[in-house]
Amino acid sequence: MNLTIEKASIENMDAIKNILSTTWKHTYSDFFYQETINKITHEWHNVEVLSRQIQNEKVIFKVGSIQNQLIGIGTAFEVEENLIQLGRLYILPEFQRKGFGERIFKALLVDVRERKCKSFLLHVEEKNQKAFNFYKKIGFHPIRTIQEDVFGFRINLIEMELKIGDN
Repeated sequence: MNLTIEKASIENMDAIKNILSTTWKHTYSDFFYQETINKITHEWHNVEVLSRQIQNEKVIFKVGSIQNQLIGIGTAFEVEENLIQLGRLYILPEFQRKGFGERIFKALLVDVRERKCKSFLLHVEEKNQKAFNFYKKIGFHPIRTIQEDVFGFRINLIEMELKIGDN
């Protein structure tokens, strides 16, 4: 299957929202209450938030498609000078474990390198072992565990880092 990766556009909005809601339910239903997932999807994945991110030059927002069907997204944003954080890397469940996530990540990494960043960070829910293993496989190393409050629900996140010169 041939994957096309490009910058996200407002025209992709319905497909982006579908990827986010589908993958969030698939990935996090074992960790979060359904009510929490619904709030996150409503707050973090709404049209205004996504539109601002697509139009913000400090945000790298890529989409991957196969035969004009969006199957995955990846976002990264500048935290500070020389430091970028992965915001999202989601692939529809039926397309996972086929190398598409790694290819979208590599497309993000090209843009990160162009910005002369030295470090790439991410946070992964500690119970999300599948994602943790994926990030280790592509070169990230755990740094520390942090706690975050998400709509009244306390979660533990593993902060991971990829030194840009390493990959």
